[in-house]
Amino acid sequence: DLGGLGSTYNERDYPRDEVELAEAFTFSWRFVEFSTPGSLQSISASLFERERGKAEVAWTNALKEGQALLREQLVGIVDHMVDRLKPGEDGKGKKFRDSLVTQADEFFELFSAKNLTGDANLQNCVERCKALLRGIDAPSLRSQETVRDRVAQGFAAVRAELDTLVEVAPVRKIKFDEDWEGV
Repeated sequence: DLGGLGSTYNERDYPRDEVELAEAFTFSWRFVEFSTPGSLQSISASLFERERGKAEVAWTNALKEGQALLREQLVGIVDHMVDRLKPGEDGKGKKFRDSLVTQADEFFELFSAKNLTGDANLQNCVERCKALLRGIDAPSLRSQETVRDRVAQGFAAVRAELDTLVEVAPVRKIKFDEDWEGV
Protein backbone atom coordinates (compact mmCIF):
# COMPACT_ATOMS: atom_id res chain seq x y z
CA ASP A 1 0.00 0.00 0.00
CA LEU A 2 1.36 3.44 -0.92
CA GLY A 3 -0.66 5.13 1.80
CA GLY A 4 -2.98 6.75 -0.70
CA LEU A 5 -0.14 8.68 -2.37
CA GLY A 6 -0.67 7.05 -5.75
CA SER A 7 1.51 8.55 -8.48
CA THR A 8 3.11 11.04 -6.06
CA TYR A 9 4.79 8.21 -4.12
CA ASN A 10 8.58 8.32 -4.44
CA GLU A 11 10.62 5.65 -2.69
CA ARG A 12 13.58 8.07 -2.35
CA ASP A 13 11.48 10.27 -0.03
CA TYR A 14 11.67 7.65 2.72
CA PRO A 15 14.56 6.26 4.79
CA ARG A 16 15.90 2.93 3.52
CA ASP A 17 16.62 1.37 6.92
CA GLU A 18 16.54 2.00 10.68
CA VAL A 19 20.01 3.56 10.72
CA GLU A 20 19.09 6.13 8.06
CA LEU A 21 15.84 6.84 9.92
CA ALA A 22 17.65 7.34 13.23
CA GLU A 23 20.21 9.67 11.62
CA ALA A 24 17.43 11.79 10.12
CA PHE A 25 15.95 12.80 13.48
CA THR A 26 17.12 14.23 16.77
CA PHE A 27 15.26 14.75 19.98
CA SER A 28 16.12 17.20 22.72
CA TRP A 29 14.20 18.43 25.71
CA ARG A 30 14.36 21.04 28.37
CA PHE A 31 12.52 21.33 31.65
CA VAL A 32 11.03 24.81 31.84
CA GLU A 33 9.72 26.19 35.04
CA PHE A 34 8.47 29.73 35.40
CA SER A 35 6.81 29.87 38.79
CA THR A 36 8.84 27.71 41.20
CA PRO A 37 12.39 27.09 40.01
CA GLY A 38 13.33 25.18 43.14
CA SER A 39 10.80 22.35 42.75
CA LEU A 40 12.98 20.55 40.21
CA GLN A 41 15.80 20.65 42.74
CA SER A 42 13.74 18.53 45.11
CA ILE A 43 13.60 15.84 42.42
CA SER A 44 17.30 15.85 41.60
CA ALA A 45 19.99 18.40 42.38
CA SER A 46 22.12 17.35 39.41
CA LEU A 47 19.11 17.51 37.07
CA PHE A 48 18.28 20.95 38.45
CA GLU A 49 21.83 22.22 37.84
CA ARG A 50 21.95 20.75 34.34
CA GLU A 51 18.62 22.32 33.38
CA ARG A 52 19.58 25.64 34.98
CA GLY A 53 22.72 25.64 32.83
CA LYS A 54 20.71 24.86 29.68
CA ALA A 55 18.28 27.67 30.43
CA GLU A 56 21.10 30.13 31.05
CA VAL A 57 22.74 29.25 27.73
CA ALA A 58 19.38 29.49 25.91
CA TRP A 59 18.64 32.95 27.34
CA THR A 60 22.16 34.17 26.62
CA ASN A 61 21.90 32.95 23.02
CA ALA A 62 18.46 34.52 22.60
CA LEU A 63 19.76 37.88 23.85
CA LYS A 64 22.78 37.70 21.53
CA GLU A 65 20.52 36.89 18.58
CA GLY A 66 18.22 39.78 19.50
CA GLN A 67 21.17 42.15 19.69
CA ALA A 68 22.48 40.94 16.32
CA LEU A 69 19.03 41.37 14.77
CA LEU A 70 18.75 44.96 16.02
CA ARG A 71 22.20 45.73 14.68
CA GLU A 72 21.33 44.22 11.29
CA GLN A 73 18.08 46.19 11.17
CA LEU A 74 19.91 49.44 11.83
CA VAL A 75 22.50 48.58 9.18
CA GLY A 76 19.65 48.04 6.70
CA ILE A 77 18.06 51.38 7.54
CA VAL A 78 21.36 53.26 7.39
CA ASP A 79 22.43 51.54 4.14
CA HIS A 80 19.11 52.40 2.52
CA MET A 81 19.33 56.00 3.72
CA VAL A 82 22.92 56.39 2.42
CA ASP A 83 22.02 54.81 -0.92
CA ARG A 84 18.96 56.99 -1.51
CA LEU A 85 20.62 60.23 -0.40
CA LYS A 86 23.83 59.98 -2.39
CA PRO A 87 23.65 61.34 -5.93
CA GLY A 88 23.05 58.98 -8.81
CA GLU A 89 25.52 58.40 -11.64
CA ASP A 90 24.15 61.47 -13.38
CA GLY A 91 24.94 63.63 -10.32
CA LYS A 92 21.27 64.24 -9.55
CA GLY A 93 19.53 63.20 -6.37
CA LYS A 94 17.83 59.81 -6.38
CA LYS A 95 14.09 59.56 -5.91
CA PHE A 96 12.79 58.23 -2.63
CA ARG A 97 9.50 57.94 -0.82
CA ASP A 98 8.47 59.77 2.34
CA SER A 99 8.57 56.37 4.07
CA LEU A 100 12.38 56.57 3.94
CA VAL A 101 12.26 59.07 6.79
CA THR A 102 9.11 57.86 8.58
CA GLN A 103 10.27 54.24 8.82
CA ALA A 104 13.68 55.32 10.09
CA ASP A 105 12.04 57.59 12.69
CA GLU A 106 9.74 54.76 13.81
CA PHE A 107 12.69 52.41 14.31
CA PHE A 108 14.63 55.05 16.25
CA GLU A 109 11.66 55.82 18.51
CA LEU A 110 11.02 52.14 19.32
CA PHE A 111 14.67 51.23 19.68
CA SER A 112 14.96 51.75 23.44
CA ALA A 113 12.10 49.33 24.08
CA LYS A 114 13.73 46.72 21.83
CA ASN A 115 17.25 47.15 23.21
CA LEU A 116 16.93 44.38 25.81
CA THR A 117 20.68 43.87 26.03
CA GLY A 118 21.40 47.53 26.76
CA ASP A 119 23.67 47.76 23.71
CA ALA A 120 25.28 51.14 24.43
CA ASN A 121 27.24 51.21 21.16
CA LEU A 122 24.12 50.67 19.10
CA GLN A 123 22.19 53.15 21.25
CA ASN A 124 24.86 55.73 20.43
CA CYS A 125 24.47 55.05 16.69
CA VAL A 126 20.69 55.37 16.95
CA GLU A 127 21.00 58.67 18.84
CA ARG A 128 23.32 60.02 16.15
CA CYS A 129 20.84 58.99 13.44
CA LYS A 130 17.96 60.61 15.33
CA ALA A 131 19.95 63.82 15.67
CA LEU A 132 20.70 63.82 11.94
CA LEU A 133 16.98 63.63 11.12
CA ARG A 134 15.71 65.92 13.91
CA GLY A 135 13.48 68.54 12.30
CA ILE A 136 14.03 67.16 8.80
CA ASP A 137 11.34 65.65 6.62
CA ALA A 138 11.39 63.98 3.22
CA PRO A 139 10.47 67.14 1.27
CA SER A 140 13.43 68.98 2.87
CA LEU A 141 15.77 66.18 1.85
CA ARG A 142 14.44 66.35 -1.69
CA SER A 143 14.60 70.12 -2.12
CA GLN A 144 17.60 71.25 -0.04
CA GLU A 145 20.84 69.87 -1.41
CA THR A 146 22.95 71.03 1.54
CA VAL A 147 20.61 69.30 4.02
CA ARG A 148 20.60 66.18 1.88
CA ASP A 149 24.44 66.14 1.70
CA ARG A 150 24.85 66.74 5.45
CA VAL A 151 22.42 63.93 6.34
CA ALA A 152 24.02 61.57 3.79
CA GLN A 153 27.50 62.24 5.19
CA GLY A 154 26.27 61.76 8.74
CA PHE A 155 24.62 58.44 7.91
CA ALA A 156 27.76 57.31 6.05
CA ALA A 157 29.79 58.02 9.22
CA VAL A 158 27.31 56.01 11.31
CA ARG A 159 27.56 53.20 8.77
CA ALA A 160 31.34 53.14 9.17
CA GLU A 161 30.90 52.76 12.93
CA LEU A 162 28.32 50.01 12.45
CA ASP A 163 30.90 48.06 10.44
CA THR A 164 32.79 47.58 13.71
CA LEU A 165 29.66 46.33 15.50
CA VAL A 166 28.22 43.89 13.00
CA GLU A 167 29.98 40.59 12.43
CA VAL A 168 29.61 38.89 9.10
CA ALA A 169 28.65 35.34 9.93
CA PRO A 170 30.22 32.58 7.87
CA VAL A 171 27.93 31.04 5.31
CA ARG A 172 27.41 27.32 5.52
CA LYS A 173 27.36 25.53 2.22
CA ILE A 174 25.15 22.46 2.10
CA LYS A 175 25.61 19.81 -0.53
CA PHE A 176 22.86 17.29 -1.05
CA ASP A 177 23.34 13.79 -2.41
CA GLU A 178 22.34 13.11 -5.99
CA ASP A 179 19.15 11.52 -4.63
CA TRP A 180 17.90 15.01 -3.70
CA GLU A 181 18.41 16.64 -7.08
CA GLY A 182 15.26 18.06 -8.54
CA VAL A 183 13.37 18.03 -5.27
